[in-house]
Amino acid sequence: MAKAPIILVLRGAHDRPVPRLAYYQALGLKKVGYTLEVVLLCEPTREVAFDFEGAGMPVTYLPERPVAVDWRLLGQLRRHFQQRRPVVVHSHGYKVNFYAIVAARLAGVPHTIATVHEAGVMPAKSCWGLPRTWLYRLHEQVVNRLSEHISPISESVKAAILARHAANPAKITIVDNGIDLARFDQMDLPQQTLREELGLPAEAQIVGNVGRLTAGKNHRCLLRAACRIIEEMPRTHFVIAGVGDLQEELEQLAAKWQIVDNVHFLGFRKDIPQLLDQFDIFAFPTFAEGLSLAVLESMGARLPVVATRAPGLADAVVDTETGYLVPLDDDQTLAQRVVELLRDEQLRARMGEAGRRRVETVFSREVMVQNMIELYRRIVPAPA
Repeated sequence: MAKAPIILVLRGAHDRPVPRLAYYQALGLKKVGYTLEVVLLCEPTREVAFDFEGAGMPVTYLPERPVAVDWRLLGQLRRHFQQRRPVVVHSHGYKVNFYAIVAARLAGVPHTIATVHEAGVMPAKSCWGLPRTWLYRLHEQVVNRLSEHISPISESVKAAILARHAANPAKITIVDNGIDLARFDQMDLPQQTLREELGLPAEAQIVGNVGRLTAGKNHRCLLRAACRIIEEMPRTHFVIAGVGDLQEELEQLAAKWQIVDNVHFLGFRKDIPQLLDQFDIFAFPTFAEGLSLAVLESMGARLPVVATRAPGLADAVVDTETGYLVPLDDDQTLAQRVVELLRDEQLRARMGEAGRRRVETVFSREVMVQNMIELYRRIVPAPA
């Protein structure tokens, strides 16, 4: 008799971190004997982050429609679970969790895990014109009531859940995000350095940022800080990798504030390890994170980090040890800390090494996978 599978449910966008984390976890679970299948809530032709099928995990595509609640998708998931008879359904992300956990309960799936990536800070409006905060809270309450296990990606996400009395603490097991450090140790050297690509002099210092260009990432604060830093240290350049709705607005601000020659928007990049290797400092003034992979990867690349004291960032960055934490939306303090690091190469190196050690011991791919395996073994033993 075939072993009952575990079914992972997630969105498949190639430019998001969730598929990468789920893929790493799935490989680890498969290695210790679990059978896995995957449901991606996207079109079959859409590029996904990793090749689940190539790793021996069958993939089913069930596209999600851009509506407040996709009842058709909920029914499709329920029928799929009834047909495949999984022992565990494990979903990632607040909207995906809602569909997967509700469908699993309707289908009689014995065990469920909902991984929560968000710290609970959502925009006031959704893309459908409905109040997103209200919708988020509704989904959260349903998921946390119905799911057998809740797995937040950081201590901050767990604290946010408990602060809203959204789940029984006994249901919650943290599995911190983890990154693949081999991506930074075994990378191919670029044919052209970043300074050559941008036409920068060799002595230019680079403050980097990687992330979606959205309001929550608060690149406006970074540009305000850049004005202060460039006035004091004109050879400083700011390199921003990522795409998003605010790119045109941010480019206009850089022009308006006359820092356009020192601010470089790269757009979407696949060579993040190579970029990080050429930054001097990583600056990240976001308003909130679950547990930022961009920050963990910068620490893995031995960069000092200057970030806001926001939920999810204080879990990663140890203030004055691996970088600095500054108040939210405080461009003056952000600029002061960046200038302090730019002027002290030894301090940058010391903080960078401390950050790397912290990732190795707490936030590596291996640690994350082992913690997820231990969670699964509490639910259903791995087959012999």
